[in-house]
Amino acid sequence: MLPRAYELLFSTFAFILGANIGSFLNVCIYRMPRELSVNKPKRSFCPSCQYQIPWYHNLPLITWLLLRGRCANCGAKFSVRYFGVELLTGLLFLAVWRSVTIVNWPLALPYWIFASLLVVATFIDFDFFIIPDEITWGGTIAGCFLSYFIPQMMEVSAPYLAGMASILPGAILAFGCIWMGNKIGGPIGNMRSPGLFGLWSLAAVALALISSHLLGAPHATSGLLRSFGSAAFGYLLLWGVVEAGKKAFGKKKMQLSAPAPFTWTHTVSEYGDDADLVIGDISWMKEENPSKPDANSERGRLIQWSEIFSRDSDQLILHCKSLKIEADSFEDVVVVSHCDYLLIDGKRYPTDLDHLKTFSGVVTNLVIPREAMGFGDVKFIAAIGAFLGWKSVLFTLCSASCIGAVIGVFTILIGKREWSSKIPFGPYLALGALIWFFFGPDLVAWYFQSIGFESAM
Repeated sequence: MLPRAYELLFSTFAFILGANIGSFLNVCIYRMPRELSVNKPKRSFCPSCQYQIPWYHNLPLITWLLLRGRCANCGAKFSVRYFGVELLTGLLFLAVWRSVTIVNWPLALPYWIFASLLVVATFIDFDFFIIPDEITWGGTIAGCFLSYFIPQMMEVSAPYLAGMASILPGAILAFGCIWMGNKIGGPIGNMRSPGLFGLWSLAAVALALISSHLLGAPHATSGLLRSFGSAAFGYLLLWGVVEAGKKAFGKKKMQLSAPAPFTWTHTVSEYGDDADLVIGDISWMKEENPSKPDANSERGRLIQWSEIFSRDSDQLILHCKSLKIEADSFEDVVVVSHCDYLLIDGKRYPTDLDHLKTFSGVVTNLVIPREAMGFGDVKFIAAIGAFLGWKSVLFTLCSASCIGAVIGVFTILIGKREWSSKIPFGPYLALGALIWFFFGPDLVAWYFQSIGFESAM
């Protein structure tokens, strides 16, 4: 039992460290979805005037309050979110420290990393409806290798930092897994297939067992195997949900009240080729805050053409009263559009979309592809499992679904149903994971006892 002075000292350190890390997380939240480097420029900058902020104007929490949330150079307002992220991260670091206690201090590091990943994923998902692969796949890999060196994360009884005695097999495993993942599935971030993910996981596990047998790391390997297994369990479980949802709700038919003109225009930006599609008052183009379009709205939301197609098999179907494309004109045809080519009444148009500038016509109704859930959520639950184990996967999915349902009912009751459609699932998963970390086993034990069963947790 530490004296209160030491408890206060360590707790204060955890909060200050968290606030400083939160300042860096703000950089990640702003730059990662915009494909900007998180370390070039090294200093934070004002989005309005590009002024690189000196360290004395970038003190976590304090500077925002002293400058009243404004840039010291141009006076532009900074969102209160910058302050909120720093405060939230500081509080999470403090809560993690008090949860693990000084006796289990090595556990603080991996769970601080995990909390940071949750913060970044949540706020990026709020703004852009994506969770970057650096967070999902990167978090999965980080969770697995931290479990290798600190197997207590997976409830393995062993001396702390047991994996330190086997740094060499760990290094062999790390490079082997990365090499194998790229060989099997291309870039690891593109591994949508559960088969490829399973092969990659099995290859990594085989390397772990071989390195453990040859160089000796029984506790470390046990932690790694449990972490990999939990990540694979979460990935495959939520992948099944996504695929079932795709089969059940993968198409949305939009019947227009009257025939409407439409125009498709090829565009080129710093991110590559894309297109803008406008149908009457409905538009699909690039926007920083995309949401699903509504055929009955007077003004549609804008996203990229490429964002309509999340997989190769997706099709956008247009029932056209008329169609003009290059020098050709058509009447009463069905246009089936894939991401990069068109089928007109079942025949492939000879010019692919990459080489078209524009086409237009009049549409009577359309069918758009949609996903029951973003695939980033599938990879995100794998990262959660890699850090917290397979039990956390089940609890997180159940609690996230319950939280989403409660918020959905609440928004209906207050007449703001559209609010719930603007909240992605990632933040619910992050909140569910935090509930598990701090209260989950106790909540599950209480639940089973309340219904007359002994908890297996």
